[in-house]
Amino acid sequence: ELLLEAVIPYADRMKSKDKRFHELRQQCSSIKIISQERDRDCYFATNRYLTENSERVIAISDGNPKSNTAQLIRMAMAKGMDLRTIDISDSQTE
Repeated sequence: ELLLEAVIPYADRMKSKDKRFHELRQQCSSIKIISQERDRDCYFATNRYLTENSERVIAISDGNPKSNTAQLIRMAMAKGMDLRTIDISDSQTE
């Protein structure tokens, strides 16, 4: 059985007008909102929640080493988690 949980960094993200965001969210088994406010720590807290509550990580990355996804990848690697990365950087699309 697969549980797909949407982990949202801050509450106002749910107000997004992005149709794809809402389509993906509707396919999830549950939703977890990490913070009521968008602040500098909400993304780190989201990544910490993900690494503490997941069996494996599938990350889609554009290769930016300063991104939140890169931080999540580093955290997952440090914990020795089963990690798969899908690279969508420009070099992959040329």
